[in-house]
Amino acid sequence: MELQKLEIIISNTYLEQLVDHLEDIGVNGYTALEIFRGKGIRTGEHLSEGLLPTTRNTLIICLVTEDVVEEIFEDLKVYINERNGVLFTVPILRHMGINNKI
Repeated sequence: MELQKLEIIISNTYLEQLVDHLEDIGVNGYTALEIFRGKGIRTGEHLSEGLLPTTRNTLIICLVTEDVVEEIFEDLKVYINERNGVLFTVPILRHMGINNKI
């Protein structure tokens, strides 16, 4: 079974909504990492120094099987674009985990 990694960067304003959406389309697990600093080609350097958590972004990482990645990607593409987020898919060549299960 081949795996794909989804990487989503989105504003914390939409984080809970995104997690609900992922669960609704069948993504069972994720990791969320708050982004404190970054630099992009569209917006330049980004520092998360705001007092409100809504001024920050989060990176969501999910592993999904290759057979559903296109369906999930198409479902999320519009949602992410409307919220100025970023969505990547990355093939997983090897993985080791607990019993090698997702």
